[in-house]
Amino acid sequence: ALALTPSASADPDLRDSPRAVTCAENAVAGTNRKDPVILGTLAAAYTEVRGFSQTVTNEEEAIALLRNDESKKDYEARLKLYKSDAPFRDVPK
Repeated sequence: ALALTPSASADPDLRDSPRAVTCAENAVAGTNRKDPVILGTLAAAYTEVRGFSQTVTNEEEAIALLRNDESKKDYEARLKLYKSDAPFRDVPK
């Protein structure tokens, strides 16, 4: 979650995508690419820094690890955004 805020904030003044990528890449490495939440966070961070190809790849990898159907729906919705070259924005409720 540490990387999600600076990568997906709806407020552009709060976004720091390069920092988000660094944090998320370190977290992914620390979990041996086995944590779908962290992979999804890395995907969100990549949208502005690395482009949508790596974003889609990481989101698909996260989906493959998920066991909860409700979570899969959320990740699949974000994947659809990424495939249309649109970033995910976390809008506070």
